Amino acid sequence: MTADDFNAFLGVMKWSDVEAMRKLGIGSRNTLVGYKQSGGPDWLGLACAAAAAHLPPWQRELVYSFRVWDQGMGDFLIGKTKRTIESIARIRGAEVVPGTAERVAPDEIDPDGRYIAPPDADLFYLNRLLRVAEADEMPQDEVRSFVSNVSHLHVLEGKGQRADLVALFSKRAPQTPTAKRILASLQYYHGGDPRSLDALFQDRESHRDNERI
Repeated sequence: MTADDFNAFLGVMKWSDVEAMRKLGIGSRNTLVGYKQSGGPDWLGLACAAAAAHLPPWQRELVYSFRVWDQGMGDFLIGKTKRTIESIARIRGAEVVPGTAERVAPDEIDPDGRYIAPPDADLFYLNRLLRVAEADEMPQDEVRSFVSNVSHLHVLEGKGQRADLVALFSKRAPQTPTAKRILASLQYYHGGDPRSLDALFQDRESHRDNERI
């Protein structure tokens, strides 16, 4: 983003320096001044465009299973799809099924608020990866083997595509060290650069070297 464009943006938004730093995630006044004088990185232009369009922050969204009471059956009917709270509220007599919340990427939700679930095989093996990633307890030297086995079974038994599993996991992965290692391993087994995988696991090797010293 050029300095002229950034200054023009600030003029349109009428933000103070403090407000601009807070809303754009700029860490210091010196950095802000530098952007005003010399321009900034690509992400700054994207952030300014989002702010000008009044877009909400990107985040994974919650969807839920829902149910509707059927008087004739004397029991609840469970909806076929998971939906957002707003979508469920538009269905007459519908209520959320407790304990069914799931975080998904915004582009997996259609305009009516319905979650577009991946195929069963993709979802099954994706959930196995996500559980380990969220627990963040698996030793580093076991992650590659675990991902190799899951990826192999996903293709062999689930008849899935490795690229699909990579894309689904990257959208939903939590911000944990184990999640980063799982994603790097998935990308490697999909034909990625082994150097990126080795770099992510080198912390353990460095620690061992320090212990020997």
